[in-house]
Amino acid sequence: MDGAPEPDVGRTYREAIDRQIRSWLTGAPTQLADDAARPFDADSDRFRGRFLLLGMATTGERRPDDRAVQAAATVELLYGQALLNARASGLLDTGFQSIDRSHALLASDYLHSLAYAGLRDLEVEPSIGAACFRSVSAASSRLASAWARVEEGGSASIDCVPIEPIVTATAGDLAGILGRADEDCRRALRTTGTALGVARWHSDRDGFETDRLKSVDELLPEEWPGSVVGDGIGTDSIDELLKPLPDSQPLSRLRELADSVLAGSMDRITYE
Repeated sequence: MDGAPEPDVGRTYREAIDRQIRSWLTGAPTQLADDAARPFDADSDRFRGRFLLLGMATTGERRPDDRAVQAAATVELLYGQALLNARASGLLDTGFQSIDRSHALLASDYLHSLAYAGLRDLEVEPSIGAACFRSVSAASSRLASAWARVEEGGSASIDCVPIEPIVTATAGDLAGILGRADEDCRRALRTTGTALGVARWHSDRDGFETDRLKSVDELLPEEWPGSVVGDGIGTDSIDELLKPLPDSQPLSRLRELADSVLAGSMDRITYE
């Protein structure tokens, strides 16, 4: 990550995140490693990690480095852990039929522990490390609350769990923390991450389902930019959310990533 960036920054970041994830998984027994790797085989775009790295670059304070890649891999582990937890709970079958529910639970727990181990090993100042830990802990708590709601409501669908908004909001928060950004820029990255997470989570971005948005609003009350996005997420609303960030080439790349989500050009996992 220290050399001059390649033209295809997205691919460079994706490959760096993949290397980090695979290196962490090598320490597990073969079956556990294979089960834990399943979410990353099913979803290869590493959107949440790439959002973190691009978001960090927009702050202008720190260029993404190996420490940032560790953080990017951590949010991808959170996402993978949530998918495996969904499989263990019987809410997700597509793409995961080869893993029985007991193995999925073990793999989910393993990814959860790896995510926190990755944070522990970040070589940053104690205050930055503590802030990162609080951010990821908040995401874990929100995911736990989401699962509790599903159990209480008797839902049999993963569509009711806002995994993507929760994890992408966390990616934005970590980007701001690691980039030593001020609070306005951190908020911009968190809210943009939430909005893009909702856009990826919901296929009809101009007609959100009330129940789904209610869960986002309740679980992410400070991150969901309801007053900005109204009842739809588009380029104008994303530009408004990103206003506090300094104009730069990384910001242009972040907008391009957002545009790819809004245009539906990025491959997206579906759970039908």
